[in-house]
This record gives sequence, C-alpha cells and structure tokens, in this order.
Amino acid sequence: MTILTCLLTTICIQAQINDFNTEKFEITEDGVMVLSMDNAPDGSELALSTHRGKLLFLDPESFQLTREFDMSGFTNGARISYSPDGKYLIMKKIRLSDWNTNKDNKQRIIVVDALTGNKVVDHDAVYDLALSPDGDTYAILDKGHLKIRSLSQGKTLTQVQDERLQSSITFGPEGELIYASRGFEKSDLKKDPRFKKNRKGRKAFSKFQQTVVGYDVNTGEERFISPDNMDEIYDMRCSRRGDCILIYAKQDTRVNVVSTTNFILQMALSDGMLLREQFNSKLPDPDYKENLEQDII
Repeated sequence: MTILTCLLTTICIQAQINDFNTEKFEITEDGVMVLSMDNAPDGSELALSTHRGKLLFLDPESFQLTREFDMSGFTNGARISYSPDGKYLIMKKIRLSDWNTNKDNKQRIIVVDALTGNKVVDHDAVYDLALSPDGDTYAILDKGHLKIRSLSQGKTLTQVQDERLQSSITFGPEGELIYASRGFEKSDLKKDPRFKKNRKGRKAFSKFQQTVVGYDVNTGEERFISPDNMDEIYDMRCSRRGDCILIYAKQDTRVNVVSTTNFILQMALSDGMLLREQFNSKLPDPDYKENLEQDII
C-alpha cells in the first residue's frame, strides 16, 4: 500500500509567515505513485495524477476513491490543474529533464471532462494552454502565435502574432484579457536609459528577461504590459483571489541539470508591479497550488 504524504507548503501570501502542516492519507491501490494533485474550486473533490496514467478522484473528507480514468499519452505522467469552473482538468507533460538552455519545448496538453474522463481538447505540440473562467473558450500558445478558440467547436475566434511571445499564458479573472509572457528584442531596449551605452547588457537582457502582456480576447488588441521584467517565465496562472498572477520564473530553464533557485512571484493585476511577497524553490519543476481559502500557496 502506497502512502501519499500531501505536504502543503503554507507560506502565507499576504504575511510572510512559515506554518508547515502535513496531512497524510492512503491510496489503497498497490503500486500507485502520485505525481500531481489539485482540489476542485468548490472543494468537492481531489484529483490525482499517477505515473501509470490514471486519474483518481477522492472525497476530500474521507479520502475514499470516487472514480478513476485511464489516461494515456504521457510517458512520465501528467501535471494536472482544474479549470476555473471546475468542469475540466488540464493535463500537461511533466518535465523530468530538459537540457535546452532558455528555450521553450513543445509539449502535449489535453483537456479532460472531470466527470466523464472524455478528452475535450488534445494538442500534441504547443507551448501552453489555458481555459477561460466560463469554460467556453481556451487559448493555445505556439512560438509567436497566440490563438483563442471555441471549446465546443474548436473554431479560432481571435489570434495574435508576435515573435516575442514565449512560454506561458493565462486568462484574467473575468476572462476579458489573456496574459502572455513576452521577451524583449534588442530594438525594444534602445530607448531604455539603462542600455543606452551598454550594448552587451542590452543583448543579455533581451535573451534572458521577459515581461507579461495582456490582450483583449475579442480583438487581440494589447491592453496591458507590466513595467517589471522577470527571469525566464516557465509557468504562470491567475490567482484564485483574482488580484494577481502567480509567475514561476527560472534563472535557468534547464530541468534537473543545474541547481538554481527559482521563484514563484506575484504580479499585481492593478498595475503590473511585482509584489514583495515571493517564494523560492530549489525543486526543478515545482507543482504549486493555492488552498481553497486563497491565503496560502
């Protein structure tokens, strides 16, 4: 019998206080190795992804298994997260190793109906995928190409082309904007006083730093840009509180190759500024989630 230890790293978002709590529960199926988990937005169930490709759903009070589905297509299992409305699960490839320095890798991402286990969307080679808060549309990011599509029809509704777009996307809390990580071109920095006489610094900055931009989901018009810059953005998601975006930034995008301290940042949606409270992790590819009360991560 495999024992799953669920360690909730309770580093307060609004007050930097460490308060570590550990809750243990048993998975009664022999040989099960849990790789990722998430709780439904309404707290009604827990979803777990295993190395054998199974999706398990547990009652959050009794931890009894309520249903399971066999999902294939992920060699090393999948990282899972609920859609904002709780109807779907997004499954993304877990990167056990990645030797590419500061370069995105395409991955398989699928969307599964959380009730039936049926695949709703299956993309084999994209950088990222995000579901809208109302569950009607989804966005996919390929190199320099952002598309917003109808979930039911698969029809492309809006698209943005910009070669600087990289890595990650997430919808805003109201679903009116889609946020994306974007790199810098050297030409973007010519007017920046920091690099006026520093061409080498301009080149390094454009190669290793990114920012976050927001586009209107209906028109594709740019309506938001953060004044801050960050290390390579590996992942980002809108917080459940809806006032900030959680950003996982890496000093080195290689996974399990070098030991570097990576950061989970908070960017305020009101002005695009990074908040003081941020959390570091030496894990190569951390699976970070918020609790239901939206006050710990």
